[in-house]
Amino acid sequence: MRNQSDKPYFSYCGQYSFLPLYKSLGIDNPTTIEERQSFTHLVWPEGNDCLSQTVQSFSELVVELDVMVMKMLCEIYCVGSYHDSYVGTKDGQWIDVEMPPSSYIVMAGDAHSWWVWSNDRIPSCYHQVIMTEKEMRYSTGMFSFVTGMIHIPEELADESHPPSYKPFDHFSFLHFNKEEGKKFPCSIKAYCGI
Repeated sequence: MRNQSDKPYFSYCGQYSFLPLYKSLGIDNPTTIEERQSFTHLVWPEGNDCLSQTVQSFSELVVELDVMVMKMLCEIYCVGSYHDSYVGTKDGQWIDVEMPPSSYIVMAGDAHSWWVWSNDRIPSCYHQVIMTEKEMRYSTGMFSFVTGMIHIPEELADESHPPSYKPFDHFSFLHFNKEEGKKFPCSIKAYCGI
């Protein structure tokens, strides 16, 4: 609970009556030694090298995954012909996903800006987890945040697919989404849609 931040969704979250088992916290810039040590000393004031090393190892792997996914998206959309095979359903139907242990799912979210960055080609998705066993379940999420202005690449906007969004600052959107965004069916379109 000591993990506090001015950035939306970076502080400790939990103890919600509507999500009694949900708890989360964010570690800002976990790949830097200063931020890892700051987090480690927050949780263990006397220090904990094992925790710091675990955070470093995990964060380096998820950053590598993030870079790999973004590289794949850039390669796909620079060519453009593979788009339809990478989109999920467009009819609003739920998809059951069997999750083997130690597996990952990559989902586009409007907060990550893929929806905006791709000029509506990669829609964000609603998701939920339904537990079928009566066992403890742990999951880890990695959320990417972009520093600076997000623009639609020139290659993804043309006369047949004009820009759907104005350039925007990701963290400004997160502040909007946390406060005002809940009032809209699509907060990113309310924030920077054209």
